[in-house]
Amino acid sequence: MRRFTHTNGIIKKDHGLMSWLGQKEVTGDTMVGEMESVGVDGAILVSPWTMYRYDASYANSVYEKYPNKFRLVKPVDPNNPEVGEIIQEWAKNKGAVAIRANVGL
Repeated sequence: MRRFTHTNGIIKKDHGLMSWLGQKEVTGDTMVGEMESVGVDGAILVSPWTMYRYDASYANSVYEKYPNKFRLVKPVDPNNPEVGEIIQEWAKNKGAVAIRANVGL
């Protein structure tokens, strides 16, 4: 599914991919190759909960290699007493665009 929006003459594509239906494991290099093969310019990365829990280090390493292709979302535990500090630290990351509050996990 592709959506196109027009903002001040700029066309933006939104793929809207919510889950990966390809291989069970995929590297950043593979993901970039797949994206380029179908004309996807960029994507938002969220580390898989089942593998990384609240650790965004792998997604961050992929962003560091491909900063023009990806932006990052960090899962956080809203019940963690240090969640405010965690979010403040995350906001310093150049690729950070959001957090995901995992409620009830």
